[in-house]
Amino acid sequence: IGFINQPYTGELFVADGNGAFLIARDGNQQRLRTRKNCALKDAILFTTSPKLFTGDEHAAIERLESQVKLSRYGTDCYGAALVAAGYADIWIEAGLQPYDIVGIVPLIEQAGGIVTTINGDRPEDGGTIIACGSSELHSEAIAAFNG
Repeated sequence: IGFINQPYTGELFVADGNGAFLIARDGNQQRLRTRKNCALKDAILFTTSPKLFTGDEHAAIERLESQVKLSRYGTDCYGAALVAAGYADIWIEAGLQPYDIVGIVPLIEQAGGIVTTINGDRPEDGGTIIACGSSELHSEAIAAFNG
């Protein structure tokens, strides 16, 4: 079970073990599905800020961004919700703590995506986290990030 609440837009993104759903302010509910069949060159990437990536990771995020179609900043966890909903393809964040990510993992996975550390490990312990709409895109994005 996991969720992301976006009170400003009235959106509640929920994963309940039976799937991932968006519940709108008016109570309407829709199933979430990540976007599939997206190549890295066509991907939309969200992150809070590339400035949060330090050391070798700063060059790595620039390398990844240079290979995607579009990058946008400032979304925090909303970027993960957009991946789960199929409106974005990659969400990447540096320096996450376990409490930042554990509620997001079920949402991405139950919508059909994949979320790991940038090294491909389970994300629940935090670190630099990447979520993608498909395993193929995930592999491409990790390869681009890691050079």
